[in-house]
Amino acid sequence: MIGKDGSKIKVLFASNDSIALDVIDALNPDAVLTTKSIQSGRKVKVNEIQEWAIKNGVKFYEVEHLLKAEREEIQKDGYDVLISFSFSRIFGEKFLSIFKGGTFNIHPSSLPQFRGASPIQSAILNGLEETDIVMQTISLGMDEGDIILKESVDIDFSDNYITLSDKIRRRSKNLIEKFIECYPDFEYKKQEGTPTYSGLISKDEGLIDFSENGKIIERKIRAYVVFPRMRCTFNGKVLIITEASFQDAETSSSDLGIVKEFDKKNGLKVSLNGGYLYIKRLQLQGKAETDYKAFYNGYPSIVGTKLEGKVKA
Repeated sequence: MIGKDGSKIKVLFASNDSIALDVIDALNPDAVLTTKSIQSGRKVKVNEIQEWAIKNGVKFYEVEHLLKAEREEIQKDGYDVLISFSFSRIFGEKFLSIFKGGTFNIHPSSLPQFRGASPIQSAILNGLEETDIVMQTISLGMDEGDIILKESVDIDFSDNYITLSDKIRRRSKNLIEKFIECYPDFEYKKQEGTPTYSGLISKDEGLIDFSENGKIIERKIRAYVVFPRMRCTFNGKVLIITEASFQDAETSSSDLGIVKEFDKKNGLKVSLNGGYLYIKRLQLQGKAETDYKAFYNGYPSIVGTKLEGKVKA
């Protein structure tokens, strides 16, 4: 990165998530900090940030934890600025002190709303119509830094984690371009309002509770489409629901979870608390994901069946 005075500013970029690919392309950092590759049997899974560094001939540091040895290795290479975006490790005070030109983090929420690990899922779960992507200074407290830049992102009622992440990925490029243009002359603003937090998501949060409000179940299907995926059981097998819509209606508590009909236009109609869920895409254990029409052709007996919730995969 070149400063306003024409001087070279050495940047280390930290991430292990593909959501940062547009940012890293625009930034073209001097080095990348990412997490270690995952070994699964004979295969090694390399994250897309590390792949970017290899493809572009950029130095990368592969870490499990940021301990003294890792800190000293990075420090000797003399980086001025640290920028992070979706990096699943905590930066300690000694590590942050290495970067005399500042430390910055991109966070996809309207801070102080949804500080923490799952802001994108939280925006969907709470039915928001808009969220922000902010660049903040890195603080020792979780996402408590001052805000220097912000971009807004619209959330459609049909957005799921994948589509909203894609919007954020593309819009984040604007944020980093502004950062490059303005650095180091920013207006630092303290966060205003009552903080809320978004924590780590557990696998058990994907267990469908058919007594829960139907709107919430539909939002969970969209928010958890990648992990943990919303699931129940059909004929003793795990059934994952990956796409659905919800319509308000009066329903009976005795009908919760029952597939009422095969609606050719809208999907498999399931009775929920406060309305009907129309399942559009689903995946039965051991089978490929499919749409509702193909599923019904293979399993017409699903109509009239009570799907069982709160089961473990």
